[in-house]
Amino acid sequence: DLTIEKNANVPQILIFHAHGQEWFADTKENGKTIVDVGEHLAEILRKQYGFNVLHIKENPGIKVVIDLHRDGIDENRHLVTEINGKPTANVMLFNGISYSNEEGEQKEFANPYLEENLAMTYKMFLLGKIYYPEFFRCIYISDYRFCLYHVPRSMLIEAGAQTNTYEEVYNAMEPLAHLINIELTCK
Repeated sequence: DLTIEKNANVPQILIFHAHGQEWFADTKENGKTIVDVGEHLAEILRKQYGFNVLHIKENPGIKVVIDLHRDGIDENRHLVTEINGKPTANVMLFNGISYSNEEGEQKEFANPYLEENLAMTYKMFLLGKIYYPEFFRCIYISDYRFCLYHVPRSMLIEAGAQTNTYEEVYNAMEPLAHLINIELTCK
């Protein structure tokens, strides 16, 4: 059960960017980065779905943490689909399991919330397949825990890539917010 009770009076979701200067194909023209995309996601979750969302702030009562990135890929690839008539960047869900085949379990970098984080990732992916079949690229599993060990509901999300335009990644925040809302409110 990943649901939380909506309460606009207390911070519930934190969106931050481990790499705040990630740019897009048209950043030189408009100056927009992944931080601007994160603010758009926060606004949708606040205004349309009624969550109290902090964007790049600290608060111990946070229930959900989203580390929002854009991916770095081969310059010849363009990660885009169409959702609701808009060009929309594809999104990749990312998870770190603190384990590698070469080194085994990484005890000093353990993730006490691995099960919950994986549940968030897989539930989000399945919801995406139901509502927006072409939206998610994949679930990427890595050896390291990254920032996914602070709270039980943590996600690392790669929205588009450097080959996407700001508009394409901006448009991806609407279906992403919709899926986050469903995941956090439906049992």
